[in-house]
Formats: sequence, C-alpha cells, structure tokens
Amino acid sequence: MRSKLLSETRLRQLLEVKSIPEIIELLEETDYREDFVVQSAKHSGMELMMRALHENFKHSLQKLIRINPEEGKKALKLLLQEYEIQNINTIISAKAGEIPLSEMDLMVIEPQQQKFMEKLQSAKNVAEILKNLRKTEYGRAVKAAGSEFEKTQDFRFLTRALNTHYYTKLSRLKPNRDDLLWKLIELRNGVRHLMVILRVKRANPGADSLEYLPSREDRFFRELNKMNDFQKILQRVSQKYPHLAVAIEESLKRNSLIPIEIALEKKFIEEVMKLLKFAVLDFAAILGYLYLKELEVAAIRKIAYAKQYGFTDELKGMIFSFNAG
Repeated sequence: MRSKLLSETRLRQLLEVKSIPEIIELLEETDYREDFVVQSAKHSGMELMMRALHENFKHSLQKLIRINPEEGKKALKLLLQEYEIQNINTIISAKAGEIPLSEMDLMVIEPQQQKFMEKLQSAKNVAEILKNLRKTEYGRAVKAAGSEFEKTQDFRFLTRALNTHYYTKLSRLKPNRDDLLWKLIELRNGVRHLMVILRVKRANPGADSLEYLPSREDRFFRELNKMNDFQKILQRVSQKYPHLAVAIEESLKRNSLIPIEIALEKKFIEEVMKLLKFAVLDFAAILGYLYLKELEVAAIRKIAYAKQYGFTDELKGMIFSFNAG
C-alpha cells in the first residue's frame, strides 16, 4: 500500500496540467482509479474530484482494519477513533452555527458508526447532541463541559472535552518512550500542537493557547504559552528546532505562518519515513502509512483547489512526495 503512494514525478505532473479534468485523467492511472470510476457515474469536475478522494481515503482506512493482525485491532480501532471524534466535533460545530453538512464533511469508517452519526445530525440543537453523548463512552468526558456549555452556550467546551478524552485514551498505548508507535504519535501531535500555539499567539500573544490543546503537560509548550511577544516566541522555537530557522525568518518577512507549516510538514514526512525503515514488522508501519496517506489526499485537494482558483505557482513549494518506496 505504501508503494502505491504518489511518486514525486506524479505529483509534479498534477501540478503542471492545466485543468481539473486533466488531474482526474492522471489520477485514473493510479491507485485512485476505482474510486474515480465509481463516482463518475453521478458526478463530474470538482465534485467528482472531492468525492473520489474522500472515498479512496475511507476505503484505505477500511482496508487497514481488514488486514491488521488480530493483536493489533484494538490499537488500530483506538487510533481510528480520532475520526469519530472529528465527526462529532464537526456536527456540534455545524449545529451551533446552523451550517448544513454534506456526507463528505464526515469520515464514517465503519457501518455501525453511521447510525450514531445520523442520530447526532438529526438532533435539533447542541443540547440534544449533548444528551445523546451522555449515553455513550463520552458521557463522563462531556459531563463538566456540558455544565459550562449550558451556562455559556459556547460549544467549544464540548469539542475540547472530546479531544482531551481521545488524547487520554491514546496515552494508554504508550508502553515505553522507545516504542516506535508512540514516537510516531508524539511526532504528529507535536507538529499539530505547535501550530495551534503559533496560530493562537499570532492572533493574540497574551492568549492562553493551552486551552486549545488536549494536554498541558509539555514543558516547552508551557514555556511558549507564558510568552507575550510573538517575535520572541518564534525566536525561542528557532532555538529549540534549528531546522525551522530559515522558515521562521521567511515567516517574519511574509507575515505568514505558511513557511513554518510547510517546514514542519516536510520534517514530519522525513521523520515518518525514517522511522518506517525500522518498522517493517512493527504495528507502527500501519500508523505511518495512515499518516502519509492522509497527507497525500490533503495535497491532492490543495492542487485541485489551486487549479480551480488559479494559484498553482504559489503551491509548487508546498507539495512534496509521500512515496516511501
């Protein structure tokens, strides 16, 4: 499966073609072919592109469940629970903002999840969603958050509580700090959480950015959170992570976090591939593939939108190969 991730040559081809139909034509020569064929019966253009990518990723996750050895199923189900919590948070956010949802806004992997998601979607309001959540494993997680929501009507108390619940469960997979699986999880969460802190602090240097994270344990993140000068925050990040120094300088010049995000993503992919060289027979290989596939689908979406709105040139430095073969 990893060998079927798009090569650098194929990604360059996707960037160079002129239109969405040409991107689709190229992707039909890859592992995405079947999903494009199925979806083309009802859709075309950008709608076909988005639906085929969505279905291909979902089928990849379903395949991981099927082929995973029995002793790894519990761990994989826990890792994939992230998508269930994302779905719930998406429904809560949409219901709070009275925004309609499409089926592509959710990633429902297993059939038994479908009924539960439909039940949440049919709820009249966030309070009714909360009532349904109290009957599930998330009941304890949303108990305190539910009280805060009822006082303030701020749905973010619920979404943060659900994220924290998942992170707490995830930490139980940590047998020891040398475990390859946990190294991958920490690597990904480190990148995500650093970007959350930088986004929050850029918007409001005095804000408590740790409110947006599922855990307050990381010492370095606590240190950044205490700082109120955004340039000094970036300087401290540069000291901690020298490989980000050039990207941070570029971010300061452009007044944008995009160069840092690109540098972090590149480094993340390099580290995942490095770890996977030692994880051929380790469960971490499955998680590494999942992360790379997720990034690949996101990259193809970026390319498609760039073609649609005419900013392909700006995207060229932001797309790179995910093929670990």
